[in-house]
Amino acid sequence: MKSFAFVVLVVLCVWATKLNAFENKAMKETFAKCAMEQKLTKDDIEKLSKKENLTDERYKCLAKCVGEKEGVIKDGKYNKEGAIKIAKKMFSDDAEKLKKAEEVAGECDETLKDIQSKECDFGPAVIGCLVGGAKEKKIMPDKME
Repeated sequence: MKSFAFVVLVVLCVWATKLNAFENKAMKETFAKCAMEQKLTKDDIEKLSKKENLTDERYKCLAKCVGEKEGVIKDGKYNKEGAIKIAKKMFSDDAEKLKKAEEVAGECDETLKDIQSKECDFGPAVIGCLVGGAKEKKIMPDKME
């Protein structure tokens, strides 16, 4: 689980350096709000982008915060409907990619169904499942890789 969380944090670090990758203004704002809630400074974000100190609990909590605010984590559990809602925003103009994203959401629902946690380690697990599935199905937006 720790190595999996590390991989997810690496993905988040790429996202942190490419806030413009979030085409949706609300997603950019969510990331920024969560970074502020975790008291991440500009230097922390820079370290994150350089993949330094990724075991810092604040980075894990950043992933959880983004997941909660975007609706993919609800009451400490994975929320398939929230993931599908985001997929519809991201792939509204591409029915094939939307179908694959909905498949990923369903697969993560199965993978994460028995996991419930209020702890920050759950954030990277959820985001990792979604990102991993998107990469596997080759629907990860180029700007987010």
